[in-house]
Amino acid sequence: AVNERRIAAYWVRLGRLERELGRPDEALVAFENALRINPSHRHALIELASHWLDAGEPHRALETLERAHQVLPGDAEIDALSTRARALLSARG
Repeated sequence: AVNERRIAAYWVRLGRLERELGRPDEALVAFENALRINPSHRHALIELASHWLDAGEPHRALETLERAHQVLPGDAEIDALSTRARALLSARG
C-alpha cells in the first residue's frame, strides 16, 4: 500500500511537470494513471479537476469533483473548485 501511494504521488508530480511544460494531454494521462493506482488520491483528483477546468470542460471537472466529494467530504479546496466549475457552467447557460 505504501508503494502504491508513492507511485500515485509520482504520477501526480509528473502530471504537474507536464502541465508546466505546456503538455496538457500528457498531464491528463499522468493524473489518470495516479487515479488508476489510488482512486481516492486527493491531489490527483484535484489536479484532474483543475485540468478539466483549464481545458474549458467544467462538466468533466464536476464529474471528477463528485468523486472527490465522496472520498473527501468537506474538503475546502474541492468545494472551491466545485463552485468554480458550477459558475462556469452557469455562465454558459
